[in-house]
Amino acid sequence: MIDVAGGVTVQDFTLRNPDRLVIDLVGASLAAPYVQYDGKNRGGILDVRYAQFRPDVVRVVLELERLTDYQVDYANGAVTVSLGTDRSFAAWSSGDGSWAKNLAQFAEASAAAAAPPAASAPPAQQAQSQQPPLTASWDNAPISDVIAGFAAFSGKTIIVGKSVTGTVTATVKNKPWDIAFHQILQAQALAAFEEFPGIIRVDDQAALAKLDSIEPLQTTIQRINYARAASLVPALDAIKSSRGKIVADTATNSLIITDVVSRIGNYSDFLSQLDVRTPQVSIQTRLVFVNRTELENLGIKYDLGSPTQFFNRLVQRGDPASAQPVDTDGDGVPDAVRPTEQFDADEVLVDLGGNSLSALANADAGVAGAALRLIFSTAIGNFNLTSFLEALETVELSDLQAEPVISTADNTQAYILVGERTPIRVVEAGAAAGAAGGAAGGAAAGGAAGAAGGRGGVQAP
Repeated sequence: MIDVAGGVTVQDFTLRNPDRLVIDLVGASLAAPYVQYDGKNRGGILDVRYAQFRPDVVRVVLELERLTDYQVDYANGAVTVSLGTDRSFAAWSSGDGSWAKNLAQFAEASAAAAAPPAASAPPAQQAQSQQPPLTASWDNAPISDVIAGFAAFSGKTIIVGKSVTGTVTATVKNKPWDIAFHQILQAQALAAFEEFPGIIRVDDQAALAKLDSIEPLQTTIQRINYARAASLVPALDAIKSSRGKIVADTATNSLIITDVVSRIGNYSDFLSQLDVRTPQVSIQTRLVFVNRTELENLGIKYDLGSPTQFFNRLVQRGDPASAQPVDTDGDGVPDAVRPTEQFDADEVLVDLGGNSLSALANADAGVAGAALRLIFSTAIGNFNLTSFLEALETVELSDLQAEPVISTADNTQAYILVGERTPIRVVEAGAAAGAAGGAAGGAAAGGAAGAAGGRGGVQAP
């Protein structure tokens, strides 16, 4: 839990190698002194670091055993970080509560400048810093000499700004040097910022606020492998400085980033979390279109005729004029006469010498591909009746199969069109009028225009 007085904006993101959870409190100033973490593994948290990252940003870094699900909530003057863990651990705090007065003063200043602050939770009992204790006393000592003494005692390099002046009157008895150092600086309206490991810069807050405006700019090109470069620009705008500029190059799918030197390194870590391979899903489906066709046909044709009058379309009859003697019993002596030629199929023989009857029905109405053909022939008096029966019954099942395949990104909708696309040529109204005019001007020209329009297809209104 992080105690906050006043209104702040909370931003969080994760980094890897090592795994870290970073929480930025925008619009905040660090009131508590820095206390080094004791190094114990508490629920997967290996280290806790915090500092005034920028004049208006306090950064808290939680080094984790491994990245896991987390939740950051900001309510009632406290930022709560919840991590999933299955083991218990001892509590740890970043101080002994001596900075509560400074925190309250900061809350009162924020209330006077803006809205009433949210009620802050009472500070929890905090553990002591693990830095070596210091016992010292100063009486109107120059601030530069006091800072030099802390540098010699801690072994760190402390760089003092040119605006750091004044004297110090204080007594420290067996307190961790880092807590005493921050308390003395706060009493002088100064701040310390450890930009690089082992190098601490001391200056007034106004001077530290100008770091971004005087720090040199650097330009780098970040190649994006999976995401679209333009889609990442809004996310990166949240971490760039006021002088920073981010441009997306769509030709190479890269980002051209210009920012202060101290922030250039943050972009690589941030982009490594955004530019990740999106899982793809391949969908294959089988479409079957079934067409059922049933056919039943029954056809009857008949021919009624006599030896002297008949139609010759269905039953072919012999021509008596071509009769020749034939041997029917095989004794070598002709005993019958039979025609050797037949009348033409379209020839009709009519007997004008007496009563006769002939009839023909459905001579050309045959069943194509009939499965059954029957012929019935009978003699009725002097007439012959011949009937033709044809029947057909078919059942057809035809199917059209298709197996379309489509690939899409995970959690992205994809569509498969079931059907067909038929292109339709739309004839301009002016072209149709021109064709009509050509037809009126000459038959040849009009005929050519009409033929061209006919090949085009459909005319839309």
